[in-house]
Amino acid sequence: MSLDIEQISNLPLDGIFLLSTWQLNFQELAGQCRGNDCKLNEACMPRGTDYYCVPLPMKLSENITQLRPRDCSDLPQGSCSGVYTIYPSDETFDVYCDMDTAGFGWTVFQSRMNGSVDFFKEWIDYEIGFGDLKSEFWLGNKFINLLTSSGTYNIYIHLEDFEGNSRYAEYSEFSVGDATTNYTLNVTGYSGTAGDSLMSTVDNNIYNQNGMMFSTKDKDNDRSSRSCALTFQGAWWYNDCHYSNLNGAYFIGKHSSKADGINWGTWKEFHYSLKSTKMMIKRHKEPF
Repeated sequence: MSLDIEQISNLPLDGIFLLSTWQLNFQELAGQCRGNDCKLNEACMPRGTDYYCVPLPMKLSENITQLRPRDCSDLPQGSCSGVYTIYPSDETFDVYCDMDTAGFGWTVFQSRMNGSVDFFKEWIDYEIGFGDLKSEFWLGNKFINLLTSSGTYNIYIHLEDFEGNSRYAEYSEFSVGDATTNYTLNVTGYSGTAGDSLMSTVDNNIYNQNGMMFSTKDKDNDRSSRSCALTFQGAWWYNDCHYSNLNGAYFIGKHSSKADGINWGTWKEFHYSLKSTKMMIKRHKEPF
């Protein structure tokens, strides 16, 4: 399909929304418009193997921010899993969108699969993110906060062991506070097959991670007399200390040390490190 700017300007806004996934200034566009540098009030128009930028009519420029995806759930139905650019606020950044594991539209903020990335990192690393969006990564606490402060989100945690078994934990509400709260975790509403390791009630809730601040090896915000991050080789919302440790050391299944691997206590307890994990969120859609 090829339309000129006059034809675009005459489209109704619902048609513009559908068209926007191919013609307008979206970083997730395929083809020559992917990664374009057109301004917010310009359309990217393919031309041969290149593109050019055309000023948008007023009715488009006024509505263009509504056409940009706030997260992966705003992408067009039928979009494939992969890296896309999203616009949850004034900041724009790339994320990995999972359209296969648990249905359409999940924004992934943590992925572990092979131990290729060292997760025993410092505060600044976890704040801004690290790794490869197509492999192992942590999106960054500041970006998780930007996302979860822009709406109501649920979280889906996919877990897999080295024997090919998988489990999941889903929570109906999930958010992470901003830097002034040390990226405090807020989570509620468990369902799933892996057991609830984020809100464990074992030993009078000393492992319950809901309401906990984030801790790393160089910034101890937990409730323990020791540094949980240093002790358990990770970075997490530790209490005193944990029932889950998905940013722990990458071991191959069973390990002699206790609770310092990629552990989910309610499934594999604390001497078994998981093969892969994926933490991803989806926004509750507002009613029309």
